[in-house]
Amino acid sequence: ALLAEDSRCEFLTGHKTVDQLRQSADQRVAAYKRLITNPRNRLSADIEDTRNILGEPLSAATDALRAAKVIDNRTNIFITLDQFETLDRKAPYPGDDERVLGFIRVVDELISGRDSTVSYRIGTRPNTQLRLSDASRDYCQIDLDAILQKKESGNRGRKVLFYQFAEDAFVRRVAGGQWEHAEAILSAPAPLNLVFGSSPPTAERGRSIASRNPKRVLKIEKTWPADVVEFLNKLVETDPVSARLGEAWVRQRFAADEDVNVTSWTEPDNPTWESKAKKWWKKERLPLAALQIAAKNSQRLLYYGDRDIVQLSGENILVFVSICREIWECDMRYRALDFGSTKSTAVLGHFAHDRQSEGIRDASRNWRDKIRSSPDGNTLQRFLDELGQRLHSKLISDRRMSYPGANGISLARRDYEADENLDIRRLLDAATAECFLLRRDHTPKNTSRGKSLKWYPHPILAPYYELTVPHTKEPLYLTVAKFRHWLEPHVVSPRVELPVSGKSGDNTDPAAAAFSDGTSDVAKSEAGKSPSESRQLTFGFDEVD
Repeated sequence: ALLAEDSRCEFLTGHKTVDQLRQSADQRVAAYKRLITNPRNRLSADIEDTRNILGEPLSAATDALRAAKVIDNRTNIFITLDQFETLDRKAPYPGDDERVLGFIRVVDELISGRDSTVSYRIGTRPNTQLRLSDASRDYCQIDLDAILQKKESGNRGRKVLFYQFAEDAFVRRVAGGQWEHAEAILSAPAPLNLVFGSSPPTAERGRSIASRNPKRVLKIEKTWPADVVEFLNKLVETDPVSARLGEAWVRQRFAADEDVNVTSWTEPDNPTWESKAKKWWKKERLPLAALQIAAKNSQRLLYYGDRDIVQLSGENILVFVSICREIWECDMRYRALDFGSTKSTAVLGHFAHDRQSEGIRDASRNWRDKIRSSPDGNTLQRFLDELGQRLHSKLISDRRMSYPGANGISLARRDYEADENLDIRRLLDAATAECFLLRRDHTPKNTSRGKSLKWYPHPILAPYYELTVPHTKEPLYLTVAKFRHWLEPHVVSPRVELPVSGKSGDNTDPAAAAFSDGTSDVAKSEAGKSPSESRQLTFGFDEVD
């Protein structure tokens, strides 16, 4: 009755019940949707005659709730406009750009009106050009990605903010599902660790891969001194990871024309690369050593445990939920095969390591396949595949381990923002907005390079492209020209060199050599994999979350 009597809600005049209100509001919303879908449609006369200023019905509803004592006067009302980036994407039909911009202006006008009755929240992805009014005057920007991002000097392990966030989401899914061990999980002090167990140390991950054929870990050069070769060959039998680090250490010393004194390696706290003084040198290269050992043995690294799952989620709760779902479904498939066996499930134990790793790889493959369904998905998939393969090749071929941070790239900001590199910028921005790349500010070691930006494939893609996961070392320093060379001709069109001015016999029109930001018509790409068959949703992890 309060709304029906409010002049801001004329279309509700005469309504007596909540059901009547809902029906009238639903009909009005449906009419507006039809108008948006097909501008040739017209609004009915009763809607035209009762049109009001955008946002006024929301204010009226808030006032009515407060007047009826349903909510307190001090209670804040928030209206959420999520996935706002969809208005910024390429319009599906020619001429739609101005129409889409009109929608953005309507929202901007609504929020910039500063209605004290209600507040608005806009949810959007990174790098979205909202084209709104004065952001500092009308908006307060909150970067959730930056808040959840792990800080170098911050907490570790289970004290990391995203770990706590993920664990909270996990517990809520358990509470909402129907699982025989739900009570035990909910009462556990560390639910994620209870279900998935602890992740292995990086060195142990590499040793488990090398155990079958440790001698394949090393690549000994014929020119190396006999005592160096003997030491490494003995070491690889007992500690293949340390031996691989030793090979890299030797290569770095020889590359710098330094002597290698094997006798010093037998002293306490030695060899040198295992000493306390080289603690960080070793830590930065352990993930790369494990990856190279797996490649030499034609195997894949195992990922399992709570720390691996959270790290591969890359501060993205959707990725975390996807990983959990795939692990759960993988375990269900194997348990179905075990039906009738004597294996008991009455006692709660963490998932088997191999099943966790298989589930994580399923999630990684699904996230890669998801690229194709995004806007400009074919181009983005070629782009991510090319980048992933290039980075994998760099990591595997780096026997010196000089660039353990080669799982990402760095570009000078001035080159990234240059107009002539618009095609490259669009690719990077689109991949970042769709959460296939992570972008961070980068302070290069060489100050003459100026401010820079660095990009990493999202951690969930690391198992698919066979990359290292941590971002603890300097990324690859690239020029835009070098990066463009990586992507030509399968992702971006090759640049056409302009003719030298005044050259005889040259009648080329410079306009014909304009830069293109499209993709080659003959671009080769990996055939998209057929989507996975739909499976029974378990444990409350469903696709829409």
